[in-house]
Amino acid sequence: MYTKQLPNLRDMERLSTLVRSYPANRAQIVRVARMWNFRPEVISFLRQFPADELFDSRIDFVTRTEEVALLIRQEWESPKEFLLNP
Repeated sequence: MYTKQLPNLRDMERLSTLVRSYPANRAQIVRVARMWNFRPEVISFLRQFPADELFDSRIDFVTRTEEVALLIRQEWESPKEFLLNP
């Protein structure tokens, strides 16, 4: 379960415009985020993708980050199941 603060999706959109060329892998995007001093929550969030994850385009990157953020929010809001010891 992801427990850190989610980045602002506008930050992810801005980051997508700063990546020089696509396709780009996660490492390239993290490098750009660091170079432009994005907040730590952006870097942490990007690490939810596999190291070799390839984003085909700016739209692909933004769409997939939005999807992952939505899944994380849904996980946070879902009722928790507790295992009871017999």
